[in-house]
Amino acid sequence: MLLLFLFGRNLLGYFTSDPRIITIGISLLALKLLLQPCKMLNMGMGNALNAIGDTRYTMYTSIVSMSIIGVGCSYWFGISLGWGLTGIYCCMIADEFLRGMLVLMRWRGRKV
Repeated sequence: MLLLFLFGRNLLGYFTSDPRIITIGISLLALKLLLQPCKMLNMGMGNALNAIGDTRYTMYTSIVSMSIIGVGCSYWFGISLGWGLTGIYCCMIADEFLRGMLVLMRWRGRKV
């Protein structure tokens, strides 16, 4: 992912010559560097809880987080505040991070 970010300007240049599109693409690649660790935390710990049978907790936290942050905040930041795709990516990062932290706290709390 880091290589994609580092060479992103050159790679995006193959698809468009519009500097605004390239600038947005580079910013999204930078945000993707933040998204991936959050996604791996969420997926790893969520699947660990699923493996020991705690499927309802991950389901409920996913439904609530994706509904409120993934959809609601994405609309608010992306459309209402005018952040566009960058705002939607920020909300994706927040959603993955929140779900990852919730399942990590559940795992460490030994509730199951």
